[in-house]
Amino acid sequence: MSKQAVFTPKRDLEFREENMVELNAADWPVSLIMPAAHEYEAFLQRKVEIAREFVRAGDGLTSDGVESAFAAKRRLAKTA
Repeated sequence: MSKQAVFTPKRDLEFREENMVELNAADWPVSLIMPAAHEYEAFLQRKVEIAREFVRAGDGLTSDGVESAFAAKRRLAKTA
């Protein structure tokens, strides 16, 4: 069994336990919330796949590159 297959059910259970109080207070059944969590996980996984494709194609940024780009944006935001 793959590591991901073991991790996913555990995380689903943790999500359910951590949010049961809020779900009960909002009167939302878990069956409505969990599919949304799975859809979001699939969305994030696709974003990771796209990012990896950029890196493999040589279009990715290093951590230092990202930090310097956002440092420039922060400087511009302060002066605006």
